[in-house]
Amino acid sequence: MGPRCPLLLWAYACCWSAGFCGKVVVWPTDASHWINVKVLLEELVLQGHEVTVLVASSNLLIDYRDTSSRFTFEVLQVPFTQETLDALMEDFLNFWMNEVSNVFPWDIMWRMKKDMEDFTDISKQSCDTLVMDPQLIAKLRQAKFDVLIADPLSIGGELVAEILAIPFVYSFRFSDGNVVERLCGGLPSPPSYVPASVTGLTDQMSFVQRLQNFLFYFYMDLFFSKLWRDEWDEYYSNVLGKTAVE
Repeated sequence: MGPRCPLLLWAYACCWSAGFCGKVVVWPTDASHWINVKVLLEELVLQGHEVTVLVASSNLLIDYRDTSSRFTFEVLQVPFTQETLDALMEDFLNFWMNEVSNVFPWDIMWRMKKDMEDFTDISKQSCDTLVMDPQLIAKLRQAKFDVLIADPLSIGGELVAEILAIPFVYSFRFSDGNVVERLCGGLPSPPSYVPASVTGLTDQMSFVQRLQNFLFYFYMDLFFSKLWRDEWDEYYSNVLGKTAVE
């Protein structure tokens, strides 16, 4: 009996580990955020979990046609074209890499507002593709996923998790002005000491820089309240109301 004991324990451990492998669904995240979450997903696959990625038919980095991928892809047939998305991203990168140093601060604020509105519109169209398709929702429910992984900048992940009645987990890099981290995550960020992301400031700030940091925080808070809280709260309420009726 003695020599068999380690072997039995090893077999039991293998069975116990396999029994705890789950089914993971991922709300589409793109660009650098996809690079961030892909590392996590690949590790989950190595641990034996099944990973299904919901991906827009027009996207920047996710190759859902790759037959060698370890992920399963569920393609969302979005109404915007690849050319539209590529042009939007090219304009975005050109401004922030080549033009931003030559414009006034208020122009930067206006540009941030425009970019967020553009990408929010893309997110809404992706959401619509799923939440307005009862057959796809039924298919995802029947799959009996255990958890959804999302990036809070790809808005809609928690909404899909609510529709599927499963928990969700965030994988997140950062948001402009730390707005999501501060207002949703409760991150302590006194503007006199903590530089807002994308401002280029450090923790060693002059009085003028501290004032600039404070105004940037204030602007991002206002924008968050108007765009994310008001518009998306209404969108979520409408979707969940319709889903509950169905």
